[in-house]
Amino acid sequence: MMKRKQTLFPLRFGKGTQRVSLYAPTTALPYYRLAYRMGGKRLQRTFKSFEKAKQEAAAIAGKLASGEVTVAEVTASEVVQLRAAQEQLSSVQVRIDTAASQYANAIGRLGKVKLDEAVEFYLRHHCQQIEEIDVPILLERFLAFKQTSGVSKAYQSDLRNRTRSLAQFHLGAVNELTPELMAEYFKKLNFASVHHNNQLRVIHTLVNFAQSQGYLPDTIDLLKAVSRKKARKASYPIYQPHEFEALLDGANDEMIPPLILLGFCGVRPNEMRRLNWRDIRFESRTLVIDAINAKTASRRTVPLCEAALGWLREFKGSDGPIWGRKSDYWSKALSRLHRKTGVKQLPNALRHSYISYRLTLTGDVNRTALEAGNSAAMIHSNYHALVEDPRFADEWFEVGMEREGGVIRVWQGGVSFGSGN
Repeated sequence: MMKRKQTLFPLRFGKGTQRVSLYAPTTALPYYRLAYRMGGKRLQRTFKSFEKAKQEAAAIAGKLASGEVTVAEVTASEVVQLRAAQEQLSSVQVRIDTAASQYANAIGRLGKVKLDEAVEFYLRHHCQQIEEIDVPILLERFLAFKQTSGVSKAYQSDLRNRTRSLAQFHLGAVNELTPELMAEYFKKLNFASVHHNNQLRVIHTLVNFAQSQGYLPDTIDLLKAVSRKKARKASYPIYQPHEFEALLDGANDEMIPPLILLGFCGVRPNEMRRLNWRDIRFESRTLVIDAINAKTASRRTVPLCEAALGWLREFKGSDGPIWGRKSDYWSKALSRLHRKTGVKQLPNALRHSYISYRLTLTGDVNRTALEAGNSAAMIHSNYHALVEDPRFADEWFEVGMEREGGVIRVWQGGVSFGSGN
């Protein structure tokens, strides 16, 4: 009976640095081991079967000799990892080498920031469901919303005028607007400080509306590159009492009521054009400016001084608009009246005069602000110390009145109206 030839271990496969050694099992290591060097490192693989170990040793030696080192480097655990990666990437149809390249690039650029944190931040700030509409459509919806909100027609008109330029500047989609584009828009407008700040306020309101309606992401700050301009403190010129009296004396019956409301009640010219005779309450001695007629869309009540009542008394019982002509006719008529009387025309000076003299008379900033429809800060900042002599305040609210034996009398058209002092 022939004896089986004894195998001498370790077996060698290949030559030189590409050689693979196959070791027999031992008591301590009860399996066949392959050992070889790759990239300066000694690697090992184990097998239970001698035949399987021989086949693998020959295969590795062949690949080492041919330069196919990548296959030889893959261990059993790496094969498991490779298959798991391929399964996960199959759902997004991305090759494993492409995924590895993009991942390494992202990690390198993020530095200490984790990739999943960066993804979460991006999704939170950039992936809202945004409805795509053009800027002109946005403006139509914005103005319609403000109209249904009950704001005054004057405010609606101001919004329409101020937003029109944005549509002319950018006709494209709202979500194409960027902080850089908005900065260019304001640079092109090149408004002076007051107009710039008013424009910025309106556009800010428009942006808030767009975000609330889902036309812009909540997180984007379109106006971060646009700053308010520092405005110099306003210098409001005012009339002297005798100049106001000259205007009233030179006015016809049609112009007297508007002049009274401007000079004795401080209404704005645009508000005056919308007032009706029913807004003058002779019984309660007040002028009521409803929210729909006020610039600020807020109802306010202004007291009527004795002089105002005296001038208006002959119009008591009138109905309809206090100024029944077209808006632009008032400006022309007022200019003609100034030329006729020789009084130098000052911009919006009847309202400025009322606020200045009223503040001097009462010393109450908050009360004056409520009556004028302004903020207390505005009144305090712009109307203090405009009246050189406090006695002028008394004279202003007594224009058209004369004192006779302690009694103030209003003279108008040869008719005297008496009032105890």
